[in-house]
Amino acid sequence: MKLNINAISWADCFAAEQTGVDAAILFAWEDTPPCECFAGLRDAPELKDFKGKASELALVYYRDPEKIGLERILLVGLGDPAKFSLTVLRMAAANAMRRARELKLKRTGLVLDQMLCTLQKGGISQFDETALAREGAISAAHALYKYDRFKTVSQEEAGEMETYSIIYKQPTRRELAECTAEFVQKVSSGVCLTKNLCNGPSNVITPAAMEAAAADVAARHGFKISVLREQEIREKGMGAYAAVFNGSALGGRLIILEWAPEGAENEAPLVFIGKGLTFDSGGISIKPAAGMHEMKSDMAGAAAVLGMCEALAGLRCPRRIIAMLACAENMPDGAAMRPGDIVTSLSGKTVEIQNTDAEGRLVLSDTLTYAEQTYKPRLIVDIATLTGACRVALGGEVAGMFCTDETLQEFALKAGQLNGDRVWPLPLWDEFFDNMKSITADMSNAGSREGGAINAALFLRQFISREQTWMHLDIAGPAYNEKGNALREPGATAFGLRLLLDIAMNWK
Repeated sequence: MKLNINAISWADCFAAEQTGVDAAILFAWEDTPPCECFAGLRDAPELKDFKGKASELALVYYRDPEKIGLERILLVGLGDPAKFSLTVLRMAAANAMRRARELKLKRTGLVLDQMLCTLQKGGISQFDETALAREGAISAAHALYKYDRFKTVSQEEAGEMETYSIIYKQPTRRELAECTAEFVQKVSSGVCLTKNLCNGPSNVITPAAMEAAAADVAARHGFKISVLREQEIREKGMGAYAAVFNGSALGGRLIILEWAPEGAENEAPLVFIGKGLTFDSGGISIKPAAGMHEMKSDMAGAAAVLGMCEALAGLRCPRRIIAMLACAENMPDGAAMRPGDIVTSLSGKTVEIQNTDAEGRLVLSDTLTYAEQTYKPRLIVDIATLTGACRVALGGEVAGMFCTDETLQEFALKAGQLNGDRVWPLPLWDEFFDNMKSITADMSNAGSREGGAINAALFLRQFISREQTWMHLDIAGPAYNEKGNALREPGATAFGLRLLLDIAMNWK
């Protein structure tokens, strides 16, 4: 998606054909006329049946365009103010933008003043203007995403939008509009990168392709990049990691990006680790055929971390950040790990392989140890499509969060409520680890079916010190969704990117 996102004044918006918009998005509450700043709309015949229910749309062709500056308006309902949430706002903005795309409009704008005025008159006061502006604006942009790399349809036939404007009427809104446009442009760029990688087929998005994508981000934004390949991974003693890619002809890559702005070079970094299984067949413990095609998305965690890098560089993050993409492919062949094998991890702890489909935790375990030993980080966050059990527990819209720091946990809960990457805390009780004990090794890589997501998190915890601040995000539920909705096409969701970005930019 190549979309130019800008901020323009109402007067400039219609001053010249090449900088104008084809339609403006406005909002209205249920059974309430549009905000007074567009009072003339109330006489439009298209509004006779418009009730303003949540995400209800009315396409208005303004009869006297000189009074308002354009001929076409997309009015979208917000429903009952008493039932308002940021999700309501996101869905409304997304539905309006999808309608603009259906009309094959090239230039659409969201009128920031009118949106904020409408929300204010509805009594919405629990969110500040920056949050409301960002969520309304970014949701409209995300609704335009489509993965069409392998579609034989031209861009002209697809009717792609070219420009999306954040329009301000009052000069006092100019700074907010410009900051919102910049934020939406940079974050959308990261989201598109994440979705493109995660939606890509596994014969194209390989560990080597992930390295190439990371190298491109590094070259464009000034990250330092280093890569550990198969032999180096083995030589460093990362036997758990190596066991996963032993059965694949494509090998593995531990890709490391470092962002260190001037003055932050010697800070204890924030480390973000993403699971990057570009395809997971389950190995010898092979998965059922039904749904296996979705295992191209088993690198959603690594994709989200790389997308975060794309966004934080554009937003000029002032902190030292280490991003680690733990990439491999889990395939069955004569060299693949077998149930009953024992491997030795970088930490020196031994692991009995009871299930070769519990491979993500093997890749992450060695990466966690390497991160702590190498960088002495202030914080480690790992994000992974780790367990189907987490999806069973929390559904397809919420990620499981396991955290050793109460302040960080509270930050993530609040941030997720604001940005839509909602998480829910699950326990890290040591007694649960009894499920992971092995007769022949220090531990097994699989425990009982009960509490599967907790078992996996506790397994990971064995590979970092108790003093290390750590958060594990299990995104198996929300990372990939076959159904889709107004906010997103079926497929990759880029879940987690904005939460990681908030932690990188704002966690104290």
